[in-house]
Amino acid sequence: MRQVLRAIAMRIEAWTLRQSAKTSHKGIILCDVNWDDSDDAAFLVRTQEALDLIEAKDARRFRRVQKEIRYIVNQELTSGGRYRRATKCCLVDFGRYQFDKNPDWYICLYAGMIVHEATHGALYSRGIQYVPENREQIERICHAEEHHFMRRATPHWLAYLSDEYDASKWHFLWHASKWAQMKAVLRRITESKQKANKSVDHYVSSAADGG
Repeated sequence: MRQVLRAIAMRIEAWTLRQSAKTSHKGIILCDVNWDDSDDAAFLVRTQEALDLIEAKDARRFRRVQKEIRYIVNQELTSGGRYRRATKCCLVDFGRYQFDKNPDWYICLYAGMIVHEATHGALYSRGIQYVPENREQIERICHAEEHHFMRRATPHWLAYLSDEYDASKWHFLWHASKWAQMKAVLRRITESKQKANKSVDHYVSSAADGG
């Protein structure tokens, strides 16, 4: 029964992804299901730039991205990115990446996240399951691959790039209750809605002023 329900859930998710698809790039479908419509165009542009950066700087890891990621999906998360094996999704909370502050740094960071999530897919493909007994080792591997790519992509940022693995980044995902994680996502959705409303208010104000 559990397998049947899982298969139904996968079909529903696949249908939802197809309905939310905005475009494709390098064979990867880009979907947007977050609550902030004001960043839709930026998500598509920056994601395509990130994929192009990976292809230009690291052909081997780019082949991994193409093999292990079928969709890149913008939605609110408790972290910057997640990987979902069932549908080969790289989930990204695009609103967490502050491109307006430093575009060069954040495009590299964003591309590194994609490499990180594709590495999760590659480990799954080798039969390595993400379970409590080995999840820290897996995250160390993915972190290392992410940083190997970033060092190839942006040598001028090397002084600011630390290879040290920080387990505290995953503490909430590993140890928080499902309810606590749900509340964290709901907070992100509220933030997205507020950001979207501010963008609409700014547009209306500018139009009224003739700007």
